[in-house]
Amino acid sequence: MKDQTQVANTFANYFSSIASEIGDARTLQLTKDQLKDHPGVQVIENHKNVVNGPQFEFAEITKAEVVEVLRDVNPRKSMGHDMIPPKVLNMTSDALFSSLTAILINI
Repeated sequence: MKDQTQVANTFANYFSSIASEIGDARTLQLTKDQLKDHPGVQVIENHKNVVNGPQFEFAEITKAEVVEVLRDVNPRKSMGHDMIPPKVLNMTSDALFSSLTAILINI
């Protein structure tokens, strides 16, 4: 596939439906502020300060961080559950970073 519009539409169709089966309808409608009280988020919040272990914090993500991660993807690794070859993510990082950042910020 070489037509850039077709590539963009393929990615858009894929990413707009990939998580449609995850979670229940009520959870999917919650806002970022409402999700702070979600039981799964509370478990993470309550266990994020592990003594002598890795620390976890929720943090906003930047476009620069998304670009860096996409460019650092090892193109020789196998596909993940999303079935997108790492080489594609690596090669299209400049085109994807803005949309992926928006998706990640709004999750």
